[in-house]
Amino acid sequence: MKKIIYAGKLSRAKGVTSLFKACELLYLEEPNFELLLYGSGDGKEAKKLAAMAKRIPFKFTAPGTVSQLELGNVFRQGDVFVLPSFYEGLPLVVIEALASGLRVVVSDLPGLRPWLGDEINYSGLISYVPLPRLVKADQPITEELPIFESRLKNSLLIQINQSPVEWSAVSPKIKQAIAGLSWFGVFEKIEKFFSFYKMHEQFIRYDGPENIA
Repeated sequence: MKKIIYAGKLSRAKGVTSLFKACELLYLEEPNFELLLYGSGDGKEAKKLAAMAKRIPFKFTAPGTVSQLELGNVFRQGDVFVLPSFYEGLPLVVIEALASGLRVVVSDLPGLRPWLGDEINYSGLISYVPLPRLVKADQPITEELPIFESRLKNSLLIQINQSPVEWSAVSPKIKQAIAGLSWFGVFEKIEKFFSFYKMHEQFIRYDGPENIA
C-alpha cells in the first residue's frame, strides 16, 4: 500500500481540505493508498477537518505532531510527499522529502521552481499543481477549488504509480542539487561564508573615513 504523507499545519490555507477531496477522487481510481497527516490544527478549521475525516472512504492516519527526527524516519518509509498549500515561503520540507527518497506533489508556489532549479524540476521526482486564483495571499476563489482538487488528484495518481525511488540510481547532478538546498547545505554555505569573512577580515574591514582636523 502506497503512503502519501503531508506534514504541516492542518488548515484550509495549507490545502488540507482540498487534499481530502483530492484523495476521495483518487480512491475511485486507485484505492491502494494511505494518507498520513503529520501536524496539528486549532479552532473551527480543526473541527471541520475532524468531521471530514470521519466520512472519508480511504485509509487515513493522523499521528499529530512529531519531532524532526521522527518525521525523517517517516519520510524514509513513505512513497509520496504532498504539499497542497495556497501560500508558503520557500518550503525546505520539500527538499527534505526529496532527500529522503520521496516523490513530491506540491502547489506551483511563486518562486519555488526557480529556487529548486532545472535539475530537480525535470527529474520526474516532483509534480507541480497549478494554484487556483486567490482572493488574498492564502484564500482561493471557492469556485476554482474543484479544478485544483482534480489536478491535485491527477498529480498524486501519476506519482504513486511510479516506481519507488532508488536513491542509488538517482543521478549525481540531482543528488547534488538536492543536497545543496537542504538544511545541511544551507548551513554549510553560511559556514563557508563566515570562514571566508574571518580569513579576509583584515582586508575587508571598513572603519569609515579618517577624521581630518
